[in-house]
Amino acid sequence: MSGPQQKRSRANTAGDDGDTSQPTTKLWTALEPPPIVCFSHEALVKWRRERELYEAAVIARCQESGESLATVMRPVISTIHRRLLKTFCELELKTSVSEMTNDRLIAAINQILATMMNDQIPNVHAIMNQHLRMDLRQKDVKARVLNYFDKFDELIEEYGLSDQVLLYQDLDPTVKLSVPRLFDRPTFKKRDAAPAQGCLHCKGTHWVSDCPSAT
Repeated sequence: MSGPQQKRSRANTAGDDGDTSQPTTKLWTALEPPPIVCFSHEALVKWRRERELYEAAVIARCQESGESLATVMRPVISTIHRRLLKTFCELELKTSVSEMTNDRLIAAINQILATMMNDQIPNVHAIMNQHLRMDLRQKDVKARVLNYFDKFDELIEEYGLSDQVLLYQDLDPTVKLSVPRLFDRPTFKKRDAAPAQGCLHCKGTHWVSDCPSAT
């Protein structure tokens, strides 16, 4: 008879090869939000684009790790230097730093972004004419069109033109027909002061339509 079998311990339940390794825990690196360093329209347009990328990365991380979004996501008000925040509150909002909240700061930033720099509407036509091109080297027509509209959206974000696009979309259809004419006016060649051979009627230095003696 064979001897009694040795009782298998819990440590050996992982397999006959003795592999008792434990699953590794994924380490997450800290995600740094973009700081607010200036309240100019141009700087805030760039900041908002980077902030949206940061928030998307935090949301994706929390969905995978199970962390609380409120714990990982840093509020906007914590990404600005306190001295700059104090100056902005006192001079722009006429309030104190202690009364400032994250929601109120975001609302103030959105207000700045909705107002163009120095109340000047940018030349959208010039921007698009300079930077927006259909890449005819792309043989795939669908890819060519998709790239074109993707570049259009990129320019809208880069120059903060979202409000101008919405404004145009809300225009009356009859007004929309007139908008291109403001930019694409036909150029007419100026008529010469007088024909080289003179007036056909009196040979004077004017056109026959301007001839005083013609009937």
